[in-house]
Amino acid sequence: MSDVVVTGLGCLGAYGLGADALRRAGSSTTIAACGDLALTPWLSDDDGRRMSDLSQFAVTCARMALHDAGLDEVPGDRTAVSIATAFGP
Repeated sequence: MSDVVVTGLGCLGAYGLGADALRRAGSSTTIAACGDLALTPWLSDDDGRRMSDLSQFAVTCARMALHDAGLDEVPGDRTAVSIATAFGP
């Protein structure tokens, strides 16, 4: 069996939600709170109610990254998502 690396991108910020919003923002220097974002394409309201805001953002971005990588269903336990933040905890 060979190891395979697949990359995808999930992002969330003051510019909005998703890679398209990040591309439109370009080199924006605006730093602000995210406010109310519609996370429901990535996270159900029921699941979100049991999580902190930061946990909701992490799960949303992880699911976006998997989707961007073409992995709408995780094929097994050898799949991982790396999460980083530019600001915050």
